[in-house]
Amino acid sequence: EGLWEHHAPTTPGGLRGVLCRLLETARVKPCFGVRVDGVVVRGEEVHVKGTARKSCANADVGTTVSQFSEFLEVYDCVVFCIPAPDVLEIKGLQKYLSSESLHVLKNVRYDRRMCEAHFFSEKMRPALKALMQRNVEMKVNDINNKLQYIAWQDQKWYHGISERNPSPPCAVVVHGPPDCSLEPLGDALDSTLSSLTGMAANDIAACRVFSKTIPWKVAQMVTPMEAVVGNPPTAPLWQCLVGGNGKIVLAGDFMTHSSYLGCIASADAAARAVVKTMICHRTEVVT
Repeated sequence: EGLWEHHAPTTPGGLRGVLCRLLETARVKPCFGVRVDGVVVRGEEVHVKGTARKSCANADVGTTVSQFSEFLEVYDCVVFCIPAPDVLEIKGLQKYLSSESLHVLKNVRYDRRMCEAHFFSEKMRPALKALMQRNVEMKVNDINNKLQYIAWQDQKWYHGISERNPSPPCAVVVHGPPDCSLEPLGDALDSTLSSLTGMAANDIAACRVFSKTIPWKVAQMVTPMEAVVGNPPTAPLWQCLVGGNGKIVLAGDFMTHSSYLGCIASADAAARAVVKTMICHRTEVVT
């Protein structure tokens, strides 16, 4: 309990604020919208092939459309911070990993959950504010056990009413219980909020502006590496996987434990692995 606690409201902007600060300090430019389909290690280079997606506004219908193009880039080292099942789908990657690494990737397990974002009109804000107060999240159990968790996004990114946005919607993110049937959560949310706030479920539904559903078929890690490998290395701790002569690094909470701390520990190990690889290869080139 508490290992997935949000960084808000103690941290301005929540986890997003933390990440923005890290990017600002690191002086790196992230590249979004790229899905890696395959990798090839050629000498000192890692060739990455994938698909790049760019969203463009469609003024005619007032929506956005996605444009796809081929992505080809060459890197000195590549770190994959994705769930184990996604790693196994990348073409060519498995041949650079040891049998023990593949054993870990094929046997760690995740549960599945339904996640939804619900946007309500300004009319819902007083009721949600009274319910959540200064809390960001709330664990609940609705009558049908379809809802487990509510997160109020106002505490993360709401900065008040402005001329450009005179009546911003208030957003709520909800999670279903693990290994659920991945059914929509809207009705369960309305009934749960009704019992917690005293508002009629129909009135709550009438305040809904928009909702988005994300079926997490790979959600929270439940069987980590330590449950798969009998005696994992401890000096140093085995917190990431390295292959391809150090050019391929795999990080994720499946190597540690399911929490923000587990993610950070694996990410730190991956960063150290990259530094080690770059130093070793630079020394070999100079020699």
